[in-house]
Amino acid sequence: PGVGAALLRADAEAVDNVRIARVDAVALLDKHLPPIPQFDECCFFFPDPWFKDKDAGRRILRPSTLDLLAARLRPGGKLRVATDVDAYAAHVRGVVAADPRWTAYEAPWRPETMYERRGVERGR
Repeated sequence: PGVGAALLRADAEAVDNVRIARVDAVALLDKHLPPIPQFDECCFFFPDPWFKDKDAGRRILRPSTLDLLAARLRPGGKLRVATDVDAYAAHVRGVVAADPRWTAYEAPWRPETMYERRGVERGR
């Protein structure tokens, strides 16, 4: 449903600079997109937090992913992250703070996602 909805919206708004790939994001960055600046923005809204310590290496936002993104974001490009899990937010802040190429800031605006809406409705 997410891919279909995105395609329908891009078509309805006559947007032609959107590319959608239904593939693991890290694999897409690592294996399918050359390491040249090509994005103005990458968004990770409510990624799986992988709560167990043994699974922490599976989190999408980790140093190796920042390396892949840094090579593909244009100068001044943005990485936008949203989560409703405090521990994951702390993890992201720590990963970003450890890498001098990145700066964390509070975004003034971002789209509301279905998951965020559900979280708010459930009091999270």
